[in-house]
Amino acid sequence: MQLTAIRLPSEQSVDFPRLLDRLNSVMQECSIEEACALRYWEWISIYLAGEQSDDMDCVQTYLRVRNVDILSSQKDRQAVRQFYKEYLGEESPFIGEPSVQAKAQGDFRRSMQNGLTGAVLRHLKKTADQLGETFGSVEEFRAHAMSPEALSGELAGKIMEDVSDAVITVIGTSDPLEHFLEYWSRQHVGRLYFCHPEFEAAEQQCLAFDALPIRQEEVGEALSQSDIIIVASGAEQRLAPSQTAILESIQKQRKKHQLIYNWGNLPEISAVFSRSSSIFVYNREELEEALVQARKKRQRILDRFQPRINEQVEEFFDWLYSDQRYRFHGIVGKSHQMQQVFELVERVAETDITVLIQGETGTGKELVARAIHETSQRKDGPFVTINCGAIPETLLEGELFGHEKGAFTGATSARKGLLKEAAGGTVFLDEIGDTTQMFQVKLLRALQEREVTPLGSSIPEAIDVRIIAATSKQLQEEVERGTFRSDLYYRINVVRIALPPLRERKEDILPLINHFLQKYNTKMGKQVEVISKEAAEALMAYEWKGNIRELENIMERAIALSVDHRINRDDLPVSVFQQTEPISQESTQEVRTLEEVERQYIHQLLQQSEGNYSEVAEKLGIGRTTLWRKMKKYGLEQEEN
Repeated sequence: MQLTAIRLPSEQSVDFPRLLDRLNSVMQECSIEEACALRYWEWISIYLAGEQSDDMDCVQTYLRVRNVDILSSQKDRQAVRQFYKEYLGEESPFIGEPSVQAKAQGDFRRSMQNGLTGAVLRHLKKTADQLGETFGSVEEFRAHAMSPEALSGELAGKIMEDVSDAVITVIGTSDPLEHFLEYWSRQHVGRLYFCHPEFEAAEQQCLAFDALPIRQEEVGEALSQSDIIIVASGAEQRLAPSQTAILESIQKQRKKHQLIYNWGNLPEISAVFSRSSSIFVYNREELEEALVQARKKRQRILDRFQPRINEQVEEFFDWLYSDQRYRFHGIVGKSHQMQQVFELVERVAETDITVLIQGETGTGKELVARAIHETSQRKDGPFVTINCGAIPETLLEGELFGHEKGAFTGATSARKGLLKEAAGGTVFLDEIGDTTQMFQVKLLRALQEREVTPLGSSIPEAIDVRIIAATSKQLQEEVERGTFRSDLYYRINVVRIALPPLRERKEDILPLINHFLQKYNTKMGKQVEVISKEAAEALMAYEWKGNIRELENIMERAIALSVDHRINRDDLPVSVFQQTEPISQESTQEVRTLEEVERQYIHQLLQQSEGNYSEVAEKLGIGRTTLWRKMKKYGLEQEEN
């Protein structure tokens, strides 16, 4: 896996949604597996992840052909280091400020929602968040204002102490104005005025920042009421009243304190007013010098953290080149289908939305449900699992909704019920397709009303749980047959996560084998390190009707039976070889390499699908480009032509 970072001028990427759409097209054109974009200070950065370096070069060629300037390009470790630095705001005037990281998180989330990101970039973002928490905990970073608007707030706080009732007037036309308006709007001051030569432009800006637009003829009156005045570049040339009138308005001020931030060029202000106990004037040169000194102080602090950033870069690449890259909260998945599942889990975990997990028996539905819980804000609450198909209906109601003493035979005491006991956590309803319609009615009411009525009681009780349901059935077909209520189906099927069977994601078999080797070596105290080529060949060709659960059982048996450090053919059940006999017949007793097995398997799928590359790629769990590379590697493209 290779990473590339490409910087583009910000003016070429003003429309961010459109940029993400273009990036999607670039990925398809150049066979890039993952991408994201971050808007940053005076440029925008695109981060790419893919298997081939020539694919990365393809992106730069693609951009240049379309007359997009490229400011710089970094690869691998330099690209990761750049991501961290930009994510933290290290190269901007806003180093370490929470707003920088919040903006980067927002941009990354939008890239994720557009389906651009994958496991690699999501892990990169996760480690950047961890670095951000480290930086954010350092008080010294917050001790130095790093932008004109933050400096204005720092100075106001020192002089006025409390700015909650302050009246502020912002005058001018230049770029910093939007930042000043945004900053002071967040402080929830008494009143915030804004004057622009074009009143309509002032109105537009004020809508976004809870400010009051004023006309040029109203400036004098606003200034006479103001505690803080910010005059930006361009005001002196284009604004009425004249400079003299502005000064006269300021002289009328009778409040205890008044601050004037001259971010423009009004030398008369400094000439007329000297610093006194009531009026404080800061010209542009003084403000810029204060920012320069603050940046130097913060940079010295930042330099102390460079070793930690370098360490994080190395930790990221250690993860990238290890099996951990294919693991997600106890789930192992290298295939494209499972990487999509992981991404969807992270997205739904941010909310309390109801999720339906659908997949054959043994595909890992409970593991996915647990991953959603552990990734969500409810992770500190309980995770409760109940198998709806294994409990009789009368007991199931009592288990979930609770019951009063004497509600039924054997109810010798009252019980809360799992939906109450799991307060603040998650309830996982496995095999929900096996429930009766009577139970489905009560469950639907609990989901809609967020309350339950225990058996034997008439008083409803509020519940605070997230519901995740799972089934091995095709619920849509059950609805059509009338065995599952359509209203409950649509209520639980808000987001559906489909888990593909193992036979459709063969790429996951070898990582799963390694995972089970580690698991059962530890459990049994053994040291089985490898699996023979013949045994691996058989497992790759097997159909896996029992999916991952069946593979785990076979691996547990094989590790237990192994007599040395390797799993051999004789350690596997005979059924594995009986099923794979037709596929491996032509090899007789010859032991083939994994590449030979893969070549034969792809060749067989190509024949079965009559050359439908999309169908073959989907069955293999890989992209069309990856399939084409493998065909080229094994000489299969000539056979298909």
